[in-house]
Amino acid sequence: MMFVSLRHLLGVALICVIAPAASGDTRTIEISANRVESTVSSEGTYYVIEFDLPQNLASVRSAWLEVRLNVSATNDGPADPAPMLEVYMLKQAIVGDPDPSEFEATRLPMSRPVALGTNRLVKIDVTEFASAVFADPNKNHGIVIGSLTGARTGGFVVNGDGFGPGVPVRVTVIE
Repeated sequence: MMFVSLRHLLGVALICVIAPAASGDTRTIEISANRVESTVSSEGTYYVIEFDLPQNLASVRSAWLEVRLNVSATNDGPADPAPMLEVYMLKQAIVGDPDPSEFEATRLPMSRPVALGTNRLVKIDVTEFASAVFADPNKNHGIVIGSLTGARTGGFVVNGDGFGPGVPVRVTVIE
């Protein structure tokens, strides 16, 4: 196993763990963020997650973002037992409240219900994002997650130690 340290990006310290796969023709790269940027908007809290791909990456077969969330219902009207978590690629940096025009129109807007509770593991396919960044690193504006458009809103709070002390988010890339 080889450890590769990546640069700090918007206060997000990234560490890569590169492990060869059993078959020898693929490798799995885990990228862990020490800090994820959160912002409170009129819709609630959302998180911008940014990560860099290793420079020696040959391809992107698949990529998964994993996050542990504490999920609560909103107080407006009846509580939904499974608020919608929305995930979007960003085509530019977000300033202030998120505007859907800042979201990339691709297969990733993705939304999914997440049951109320603490430390809920959510695994999101971000292959499209990683492939776009692999093809053109200038497209790396990050991914935004949260209750963003008001559909089945809920409170989503990232567990800051979801994958170990100070590691709130994990991205796994299979090459």
